[in-house]
Amino acid sequence: MKKRLYISIPITGVEDKSRIKAAQLQKHFWAQGYEVINPFEIGYYIEQLYELCGIKPLTWANYMDWCVWALRSCDVVYFCVGWGSSKGCTVEMEESIKFKKEIMYE
Repeated sequence: MKKRLYISIPITGVEDKSRIKAAQLQKHFWAQGYEVINPFEIGYYIEQLYELCGIKPLTWANYMDWCVWALRSCDVVYFCVGWGSSKGCTVEMEESIKFKKEIMYE
């Protein structure tokens, strides 16, 4: 069975750069045999769901709720450089520790 890996990457304020990096990491870890959860894909799908339900606008907290839920389903969490300066990544670290996830660092 493949291990599931969540990519924790700073997003706010560096969305375009982080989107590219997350896609590259997703391909890299997928090639190593992981099932990879990319937070940008989560964002895409929740935006579609919220639009369908007529809920606008999405907040940072809405995104984080779904990302944390996805993180909990993973075996491994990979933290990118800069995670300690990111509010979202810090929340993801707290959840990773709380749920005893394997942690990897860039």
